[in-house]
Amino acid sequence: MEYCPVGRKRIVVEKIPDQENFFKNELLKITKPARYIGEEWNILVKNPSQTTCSVVLGFPDIYEIGMSHLGLKILYQILNDLPGVRAERAFVPWPDLGKLMKEKSIPLFSLENKIPIRSFDILSLIHISEPTRLLSISYAVFCLKKTT
Repeated sequence: MEYCPVGRKRIVVEKIPDQENFFKNELLKITKPARYIGEEWNILVKNPSQTTCSVVLGFPDIYEIGMSHLGLKILYQILNDLPGVRAERAFVPWPDLGKLMKEKSIPLFSLENKIPIRSFDILSLIHISEPTRLLSISYAVFCLKKTT
């Protein structure tokens, strides 16, 4: 059963530039590097070459805030339960990592496989607004078509 008819064959998954050096050396220069390595309990890491559709759930805040968001947890579980679908998460980096990523030309990447978000088939942005301190959550999903 195909859940993401994007109309393309699987491609080689893009990795961030100089990924090994970045995670072994550069990440140690920032505060709380654990929020970027993706080693928490119940993380679902699927092999990109064994899935037909990739979805990144983008959260507009840092890891600690996003991980307490029930809607994100529910979507992550539902999508990863679908056969052939790989859902990963991306969070806004803290300013120290944001500066480092800008200096090193590192794109925003997913937590699970460290893949740039531009490499995913679907980008789901979780939008939160609290105009009167009441949570109002809306989900926007965009299907991105790859060009060759």
